[in-house]
Amino acid sequence: MLGFLFKTQTLKAVDALIDENTDTNAALSPEPRERATAETAAEVLLAERHEANLMWKALDQGLAVSHRPDADPIAVLGLVAAPAPTRPSVEPQWPMAIERVGV
Repeated sequence: MLGFLFKTQTLKAVDALIDENTDTNAALSPEPRERATAETAAEVLLAERHEANLMWKALDQGLAVSHRPDADPIAVLGLVAAPAPTRPSVEPQWPMAIERVGV
């Protein structure tokens, strides 16, 4: 209840604490942050693939195990990302006409 009553003051205090404890000199710029995020996501996916592989082996042996509910479906199913095939370009044909068929 107090959080709702003093919402503005609470948010200002939290922002001040964050600013006070933030080291802007150690912060990553957008490009290195994106690269680090992508590398971390790839490592997490690899770990989940290993976990899913162990789960599949355990299931094959008849053990009573199941995949985690929050497991990445890509890891569980063993999918590999591939680029989408290119579509041929379609030239618009104007004027387009609608013809009645079977009249």
